[in-house]
Amino acid sequence: LNGFDLGDLLFMKGHVMMYFGKLKDVHYIFHNFHSIFYGKDTGFNGAYITPVTVRFGNGKTALSELRKGIKF
Repeated sequence: LNGFDLGDLLFMKGHVMMYFGKLKDVHYIFHNFHSIFYGKDTGFNGAYITPVTVRFGNGKTALSELRKGIKF
């Protein structure tokens, strides 16, 4: 994710994220986070800032699922 700046858009299948920056070697994204993971309600539902290492319902990280980025 080096080369991306605050506000650049990142895409994965069915999901759009905004690059939020890097702090202490960890990249962060701003995105909508759904409440259902592995068939259980986690209580999370809304827009959050998370590290790119966050795992989605399929067990994969946001970073591993990135397909495209658009710089503004």
